[in-house]
Amino acid sequence: MKQIRNKILITSIIILTFCIVLFIIITNKKDNKTTVKDINNKYYDISFNLKNKTAIVDGKKTKISELLNISDSKLDNMIDSNKFSKYLSNNLLGNITVENQKIEVTNPYSLNKLIVKTNNKKELQKDKNVIRIKNITDNIYQVSYKNSVKTKQAYESLENNKKIDDVVLDAKVKKMEDKVTSKANNTIYYAWGVSSTALDLYSKKLNQDGNSNNIRVAVMDTGVRKNHDVFNLNTPTCRIDLTDSYDYVNNDSNPNDDEGHGTTVAGTLAESTSNNVRIVPIKVLDNTGSGDLSDILIALDDIKGKVNIINLSLGIKESKLDAETREEAELIFKSIYNNTNTIVVAAAGNDSSRVNYPGSSNYTYAASSVDKSNNFSSSFSNYGDQVDFATPGEDLILPYNYGNSYYRTVSGTSFSSPFLAAAIASIKSENPTYNRYNIVNELKENAKDLGTPGKDKYYGWGSINFEIKKFFKPTITNLEVSNKWDITNTLKVKATTNGEASYYAITNSSEEPTNWNTIGNYSKEINIEEEINENGNYYIWIKNNNRTTNKKFTVDHIDKQKPVIINQISSLKTTNSKIKVSLKTQDNISGISKIKWYYKKEYSSYYISVTDTYNTEDTSILEKTHKFTNLAANTKYIIYAEVYDMAGNYIGTNNYEVITKEFDEEPHIEYQTHIQKIGWQNKVEDGEISGTSGQALRLEGIKINLFNMNNYSGSIKYQTHIQKIGWQNYANEGELSGTTGKGLRLEAIRIKLTGDIADDYDIYYRVHVQNFGWLDWAKNGESAGTSSYSYRLEAIQIQLVEKDENAPGSTLEPYRTKMLNYSSYIQSKNWQKTVTDKQTSGTTGKGLRLEALKIKLIDNEYSGSIRYKAHIQKLGWQNYASNWSLAGTTGTGLRMEAIKIKLTGDISNRYDVYYRTHVQKLGWLGWAKNDEISGTTGYGYRTEAIQIQLVRKGKTFSGSTKNTYKSK
Repeated sequence: MKQIRNKILITSIIILTFCIVLFIIITNKKDNKTTVKDINNKYYDISFNLKNKTAIVDGKKTKISELLNISDSKLDNMIDSNKFSKYLSNNLLGNITVENQKIEVTNPYSLNKLIVKTNNKKELQKDKNVIRIKNITDNIYQVSYKNSVKTKQAYESLENNKKIDDVVLDAKVKKMEDKVTSKANNTIYYAWGVSSTALDLYSKKLNQDGNSNNIRVAVMDTGVRKNHDVFNLNTPTCRIDLTDSYDYVNNDSNPNDDEGHGTTVAGTLAESTSNNVRIVPIKVLDNTGSGDLSDILIALDDIKGKVNIINLSLGIKESKLDAETREEAELIFKSIYNNTNTIVVAAAGNDSSRVNYPGSSNYTYAASSVDKSNNFSSSFSNYGDQVDFATPGEDLILPYNYGNSYYRTVSGTSFSSPFLAAAIASIKSENPTYNRYNIVNELKENAKDLGTPGKDKYYGWGSINFEIKKFFKPTITNLEVSNKWDITNTLKVKATTNGEASYYAITNSSEEPTNWNTIGNYSKEINIEEEINENGNYYIWIKNNNRTTNKKFTVDHIDKQKPVIINQISSLKTTNSKIKVSLKTQDNISGISKIKWYYKKEYSSYYISVTDTYNTEDTSILEKTHKFTNLAANTKYIIYAEVYDMAGNYIGTNNYEVITKEFDEEPHIEYQTHIQKIGWQNKVEDGEISGTSGQALRLEGIKINLFNMNNYSGSIKYQTHIQKIGWQNYANEGELSGTTGKGLRLEAIRIKLTGDIADDYDIYYRVHVQNFGWLDWAKNGESAGTSSYSYRLEAIQIQLVEKDENAPGSTLEPYRTKMLNYSSYIQSKNWQKTVTDKQTSGTTGKGLRLEALKIKLIDNEYSGSIRYKAHIQKLGWQNYASNWSLAGTTGTGLRMEAIKIKLTGDISNRYDVYYRTHVQKLGWLGWAKNDEISGTTGYGYRTEAIQIQLVRKGKTFSGSTKNTYKSK
């Protein structure tokens, strides 16, 4: 009996368990239905057909009554009373489109993500329904929410938030729906597309040349099966580069392909490029071939500038892309286009309509599809003005994800795009210095123009085929014509051919020549050197396999004519030891390069030669002079010259005889100074030192005289800058300039000549200054010394120098003065005290922003002004201010972020303005110069302090001029 009860109990338990399992199965089966209760939290596209009462949800057909969980009678009543659309509006989040008996609904919030632009991230973090915030680029974020309802609520809230610059919906991007015409198999085929574009020849050439330029192509797709044979993993020619690779779907660094599309796209690239091209896999599409636009934008911003090319065989119809979302996406593509050398290539799309986004972007290059006969693939390829080039895309046998050696036959612009990327990678491999403009021009030159002449909406600029020029037509790789003047010119030409017999010709016409010269060796690289004897326009021609190429060049530096002597040698001045002579000459083609002067004593048997070099292409009449020195007194000399033009032609002059004078009649200068505690020193002359150094004694007065003035009229005048007094009036020769007995220091001096002597001589002078030592030489009334420093003059040298002779030494900086004042307005501190020349205005280490700035020039001897403008928070660049007017703002609480400063007028020809800023988080930046930007933009960093100084042009600047400016 007990055994019977046990059997009954066991049987009951089994039956009960079965019922529970069956209930769970039935319940789960029921729960798997898509109903109005849960549909708002899923991505969907729904099409309602009210005529037959059916709906298609993401491609699956179902009854409307079951989908919305309402009775058939209620549905009929709603349809009859036109309440159905209103019911959908009240119960679904989607956008509703009604046309006759058909209604379409899409859910723009179903991705549970928004793209938000703001510089206040904290506003986003306030929403408790936020799951994750990711940075897309500067101040643009991807924000994920718990579900579609919360996403919609957040969208509406952020739209009304004044701290949010913009909020847009995310979008679903998909791989191109490619047509598979045969299933995977393990037989390896060769894609006809590679040979039809001649990319096989191109990559073979690059491999044979040993090209090692590292070219990186990012494939943003479903990932890549790295072990496929086409990628040569773990070999010296491995085509996969995992640096910067990432899986943005699963947020890890292992971008494996779980769908197959990405492997086929990357395989197209691998088969079409040389071994130095590396593929960087980036997974942005999931195992259904779908991905979020915001994830793609994050990936684009992460990889930009790190690769040469980005391939996007994915897209979204323009009709399904919100205009505001597109606008935000364009910011990323524009940033890549404007700020990096990375080129983005995209597929046009496969639904015989407008080009999909991002192929339609202004900042990408879109590829349409052609078949084996170079016909546009009208059965699927998209078209439009955004198509740039056409490449193979129909019936291609390409690698597939099914196994390590499997291929399949497919069609689609998904594979046209990597063919275009491969073409760009090959050009970049061969020409690493090419920029985007050069590469596109090269593509145009190697594209067969199909359809309407020029760029059209089906083929763009044409179908890529490098056979057109690269491999059958010879190429002139270098053409060199000397730009140095000569009696003849040598043309140097380097060209490449396909290795067959080669010929060349040089003509004056653009018409193909009939007579050709044979090139001796038939190597792929040929070199020609040919002598050209006349100026003019020429063409160099290269012929190979009856294909020709030419390049125009100009010869304009041939000069076969001798210079002309206009006036023979004549004497300008003669003393007991010097003879100054002149002649007039001209070369109206190349100009005068040098004159060789020859001289000797009357009875000497040989000439001494000296050369004056000019190297001027001035073709006007020139008067050239030369001074012979250290000659014997009362002696006859014979002089002649040879005048050379820039090409080397020369002409000789007649002999010229002249006798030096018996006595020295050159003028001399004599001067003496009055010294603190010493009084008047002895007189010195001609460059000797008057004064002291190292004794801290001031100059107080000076007297200057000229002697041996028999042959000249005129005199010397001088004025001094005196402590507490300033500049005195000019003193005449022999008079006191300065003071005695008053204890006042001289601080600067000016000296000048008057009358005839000023035509033949310059007066040079330099001073020894307290704390500075010897300054450089001033001349002819320039200031020597200092002002604004209160430094004493301690010694002086004065020297007469004949015109056209060199100065006694450097003339760079004979006079020093404090050149400028500046003051800054600081947060909470108002205007700071005025500082000068390289001093710091502002604060460091206190976290205070600089808000405004004033600058002015002081003690300025030269015409001109200083101008400056600031980049201000929220306002951007202001207009230029000048001469103590305000740049920036006060009382607004806005930070200054960057500044530009420049000089105008004559002072800008004599000085450079240097300036540097102390910036939040960065510290002191390098010194900017002459209207360069100092500071930052795009970071939101405050400028905290500034230093400014004027530096004489030609003087070595000691500060660092690197890292003067940072921007995003």
